[in-house]
Amino acid sequence: MKGRSEEYREQASAVLRELIEADPGNVEYRLELAQCHRNHARLLSADGQTEPARAALQAAVELLDQLVADFPDVPKFQYELADTLCTSVESAKTGGSRSERQARLEKAKTICERLIAAYPNTSEYQALMAASLTRLARTQEEQRQLDQAQHNYERARQYQAPLAKRFPSVSLYRLAYSQSLHGLALVEQQQGRLADAREHLEKAIDDFSQYADLAPRTPQYRRQMVSLYMTLARILTQSDEPAAASEARAKATSMMGRGGRGGPRRPPR
Repeated sequence: MKGRSEEYREQASAVLRELIEADPGNVEYRLELAQCHRNHARLLSADGQTEPARAALQAAVELLDQLVADFPDVPKFQYELADTLCTSVESAKTGGSRSERQARLEKAKTICERLIAAYPNTSEYQALMAASLTRLARTQEEQRQLDQAQHNYERARQYQAPLAKRFPSVSLYRLAYSQSLHGLALVEQQQGRLADAREHLEKAIDDFSQYADLAPRTPQYRRQMVSLYMTLARILTQSDEPAAASEARAKATSMMGRGGRGGPRRPPR
């Protein structure tokens, strides 16, 4: 039985298709239909419906691909296509679809490179470029392509660090930078580069704690700090520094107690 939100989405899609048929030259209708499919894909993925989510995402990509082909000089359509390609609808355990996801992210990265070359001072394009690189690095890490993952985390940092500095009040930029440092540290841990991993984790903790302290009851910030401290504790344990590892775990436990439940998590995909 369909939920009310699904019925509304189908009605919206039907209306948009009718509008496009009546006025095929109206590109906004085509864009809104693509966005409708993309948002549906995200909802289906969150509900664990992987195959329907992939179909909805593909429908969005096809519509946006055609918009970009028809209007190659409109940056908004390129941005929307790259953003849609960065959407993950597969679980981390879906091995058969990793190559498909990686291909989408490579394409998103290429689009972002073109946008940045044409509009080098647009922060939204830089942020999306960093997001595509971070997601690509995580996909490569899942496939044990550690050198490539490290390279793309490093490239993401090159965009995220200046954004975080230029826009210190934008939490999304600070959080994304912290997550890339965390991801890089996890790759370095797997490479046996424990000193580098520790350095990047401590940098992430120092940078993000200044922001998280301003909103200690924000669950997302608290979870990020807990995750950083728990990863640091594991690396310190591997480095045969039990006292320092115990201190890091204690700080994580303290963060968990600030305003509610928290827990160590990998950077979100």
